[in-house]
Amino acid sequence: MTLGSLPVESWEEALSLQKMVGVDIVTCGLPCGGFVDVYANKMPGIRKIGDRYYLDTDALRYAPVCSECLSRIKNKVDNTLKAIIPGPATFLSVVRCDNLKLALEKLTEVLIKEVKAMEQSGADFIQINEPILSRVYPVPRPFIQAINKIANSVRVPTILHVCGDISSFAHYVPIIDVEMISLEFAGLPKNFEVLTPDLFSGKKIVLGCISTKSEVEHVNEIKEVVERGVDLFGSEIMLSSDCGFAKTPRDIAIRKMKNMVGVSKGMLFRNL
Repeated sequence: MTLGSLPVESWEEALSLQKMVGVDIVTCGLPCGGFVDVYANKMPGIRKIGDRYYLDTDALRYAPVCSECLSRIKNKVDNTLKAIIPGPATFLSVVRCDNLKLALEKLTEVLIKEVKAMEQSGADFIQINEPILSRVYPVPRPFIQAINKIANSVRVPTILHVCGDISSFAHYVPIIDVEMISLEFAGLPKNFEVLTPDLFSGKKIVLGCISTKSEVEHVNEIKEVVERGVDLFGSEIMLSSDCGFAKTPRDIAIRKMKNMVGVSKGMLFRNL
């Protein structure tokens, strides 16, 4: 189980919240605001003019972002640790540039340095967030290649997270070189209908079993989603929220996560 990105001000607060809800896998969390913004504000070669970011391919350089806090968290807990980066397609859907091909090449190099730093800091998993991929068809091959380069640059297992309706994206799953795919099912149960087990040969599912909506799911609702996931993908799945909780009231998000943890623990003991 892993905590989606609650709006937090520090990694200490993120860690405290994750301990509170009892998840097995912890992450550094993210500051308030857009995920790409966190990276764009720290990377040399990206500047903000008005409400838009612009990438200068000649000036773009690597600077550590979320990798900096991972080693501190690693020293505080014994839990498995997941690191998260914005994927190149999603990044370049927000940040403007003059030469998309060159920007993708440069950005991929920078993100590879970040995931390697994350691995060295103690990350047990690397998650590449690409919510935009459910809204792009066809997905340009250079973006798939960039994701694969990032995933193949580390030895730890990698996860690709895609939000939304994946009916147009599902057939890309076999050609993406990650060990796990994280998808949304609680808020979009129709995603179950467009997937078949053969698409995930050699991959595991991170099952989104609670939504980011303001309603708190009853444990029986969560169980139904999880049981449907087990029927389709087998029992070796990981549970998560559909997406991050940046826009969900904090008290609601915590109650949701506690219910998910309760369902997970109950189903684990039932199967022993």
